[in-house]
Amino acid sequence: MELRQSPEERHTKGDTTLDSNCTEYITQTGSVIWDGSVVLASYLVSTLVPCQRFLELGSGCSGLCGIAAIEAGLKSVVFSDRKCILTQLESNLERNHMHDCTVIEILWGEPRLDHLKNSFDVIAAADCVYDIDLVLSLLETVAFYLAIGGTAFFSYDTSVGRHAAYKEFRLQLEHFFTKVEPINIESHVHMFKIS
Repeated sequence: MELRQSPEERHTKGDTTLDSNCTEYITQTGSVIWDGSVVLASYLVSTLVPCQRFLELGSGCSGLCGIAAIEAGLKSVVFSDRKCILTQLESNLERNHMHDCTVIEILWGEPRLDHLKNSFDVIAAADCVYDIDLVLSLLETVAFYLAIGGTAFFSYDTSVGRHAAYKEFRLQLEHFFTKVEPINIESHVHMFKIS
């Protein structure tokens, strides 16, 4: 994988490793490691407590934030994305010797996995704010899976230019969560800690 390679570049290079029936085949947002993932993963390594249960939403093909959680000593790490991404994600985890983890399909919004409601102490969603139509589904999903008293982290790379989605995300964020704390590390990456 290459850092900072646009989905358009991957598509024109003929990368057809994703299922052609999946919208990811066209946009391939999950097959690129965006800066928001890199910055959030680095931040998580220094802040996570080993006994926490961790969920990465929208892991993409890399699972970078989940890998950071494992490197920070967490034993209960769940990676998630859409079904068409999971094979590549599992392959990357295997290459990185990440064996004691779980990979599942979680779609934002419905249907939800009721047996995992309020199960995760920490949820990370890196570079998942890219489509204005998915903002509410993303926030509803985090609220559903986050444990009472848990913490969620969001990050997105503003250089990608999805400004309408970023604006909607910031407007809706405080409707879902009582404590929203911006984390400023990189000027083009916006991060938020939610509790």
